[in-house]
Amino acid sequence: MEVLKNSFSGNVYLATIAGVDRVKENVFELNYFVHIVSLGKTIVIRTSTPKTSPRVDTIIDIMPGAFSAEAEIYDLFGVEFVGNRYLRRGFFVPLDVASQGTHPLRKDAQV
Repeated sequence: MEVLKNSFSGNVYLATIAGVDRVKENVFELNYFVHIVSLGKTIVIRTSTPKTSPRVDTIIDIMPGAFSAEAEIYDLFGVEFVGNRYLRRGFFVPLDVASQGTHPLRKDAQV
């Protein structure tokens, strides 16, 4: 992300991050939708993390707007964004669901 941002003189912004539970692959896929202002285009950067240890590095130091998207993915899927000290349960889901340890967008979740 940092290389991308620097390549366009900082004229990029994160539109959102979409999480996908890929059951067959046993991973969570993360799709970062990044808009490049000078090109008027949005690109998707895709990565994945194993469901057994769902962790990726935060990008809030590069793109501060990632805060809410990372918090949402953490709360709904349980993917930890290493370095984001603001993550907590109950940000996007009701506290009673969060207190059960349930991440409601996981396909195996019992809500």
